[in-house]
Amino acid sequence: MVSSHPAHPWVKRWLTALTVMLVGSWVVVTIVLLRDGHTAAVQPPAQTAADNSAAPVAAPATDPWGEIRAVPIELTPPLEFVPELAPPVSDEVVWSFNGLSVAAAAELLNSIGLSDAVRTQLIEWLEVDPEAGGTVIRPRRKFVLALSPDDRAKLYAALTPFSANDDIANAYRHRGDDLDQWLAPAGLSSEVRDLVAPLVYRDGGYLLFCDLRVIQRSLPSGLERIKLIKALSREQTYLLNLRVGPQSDLDDLVAYWSRGGRERYVRPLVEAAIRSGQPCEIPVVHLLPTFARMRLYTYPQPPERLPALNRDCHWAAFNFFNDEPDDRFTDGAEVVRTLNNEYYRLFGNLQLGDIVMTVVNEQSIHSCVYIADGYVFTKNGNTSSRPYMFMKLDDMKSYYPTSKAAEIRYYRKKNV
Repeated sequence: MVSSHPAHPWVKRWLTALTVMLVGSWVVVTIVLLRDGHTAAVQPPAQTAADNSAAPVAAPATDPWGEIRAVPIELTPPLEFVPELAPPVSDEVVWSFNGLSVAAAAELLNSIGLSDAVRTQLIEWLEVDPEAGGTVIRPRRKFVLALSPDDRAKLYAALTPFSANDDIANAYRHRGDDLDQWLAPAGLSSEVRDLVAPLVYRDGGYLLFCDLRVIQRSLPSGLERIKLIKALSREQTYLLNLRVGPQSDLDDLVAYWSRGGRERYVRPLVEAAIRSGQPCEIPVVHLLPTFARMRLYTYPQPPERLPALNRDCHWAAFNFFNDEPDDRFTDGAEVVRTLNNEYYRLFGNLQLGDIVMTVVNEQSIHSCVYIADGYVFTKNGNTSSRPYMFMKLDDMKSYYPTSKAAEIRYYRKKNV
């Protein structure tokens, strides 16, 4: 449905400026699905000379979304939705470099700043195993346990892009630098805490842990294992509320929050809150399109059949404005076609529904959706133990460890 109210002046000014800025040709994009539990790698449209020289558009005097209030919360998945609840068949660690020769894998290991002893040992262990997908390393358990946090962080960041390294790609994450804050609420024994601590590493503003397989034989009981998984699986997110009052501009707020032809759903609630005559807060979830509103703060049900559809971050992002999810976006080719034909790139003044991509080496490792005031709607991976949730954009920028610098790019759907 198209809104019956004309676009407001600030909207027109933004669109005019962005149209001038986004001059240039687009190239065909490609997508390669990397893994079931991780995400897809997208090669976004290349920048043109006009793109590089474009200056950021000046922000409006007031935020078009209004005043956002955020309350930090933590979500814990239903334990039956957590794949790690079932112990793995094998506790052998295999690090894969699928697609690289032994020489190329050695070159990679030489380039990431590992300590001399660790680098030398890893290169010595490189081998080709066709059944495991090509070049691999089978490290000794003692070696994995003894890695320093710095070597572990550098090595695991380099291993993350390879599709067979599921444990590393789906590492547990905690925003902050206090391990006890992460684990203490679960009431874990000091014995379990001491098993986990040496294997925790840092990337950006996050603590990460992915070596549950390595310590599972040393856990004192099945109950302690469950408590540990529950503690590690908690996700930090936010309750977002839109604060309005008698002085709020109804038309401006409706123009922002009804993007996608949804004015008839948004206006009645916002209007009623403003006319109440007193300050009040509207949960942002009530202002979102159907797809996001129905899923926010929830966990997807585990697939009934394998192989499962790849309902990952790209699937969630490109379905944002849909009433019913479109499973065409589980197919990389359809994501390519949609991004290339139905979106255009922008450089600032983000609005509800804009796609936010994390790009490394011209490959997008994550997509999410801008909401307001620096918050995004995201589904991190396609596993059933990761919820649909809000995150701060600044936190999302460092969520996925990489051995190369990441860039954030923005895209807007045409005719929305």
